[in-house]
Amino acid sequence: TYDLSHYETVVFWLQSPFNLALMSLTLLVGLYHAFLGLQVVIEDYVHNEGIKFMSFVLLKLLFAFLIFASLYSLISIQSVSVLPTLSQAALLSSQEILV
Repeated sequence: TYDLSHYETVVFWLQSPFNLALMSLTLLVGLYHAFLGLQVVIEDYVHNEGIKFMSFVLLKLLFAFLIFASLYSLISIQSVSVLPTLSQAALLSSQEILV
């Protein structure tokens, strides 16, 4: 397994298309789940219709920003140049043998 305690290792790990796709899906599902949870809290506890409407609009804008910022961050990691260390290269080659 990878030692994910170093920045370079995490960047190297995220540069794999499979890992990037899984991380993107995890972020999207997690943010959508948080959005739905906050939406239910607003529906249950905010009784003024005007404030409720504005809360929904602000909540949607906030989570749209969070989704785009998260995906932009993940995509920008693809352009970072990180050379794998010797142990990472050995691990990668051993995984390629297993596949």
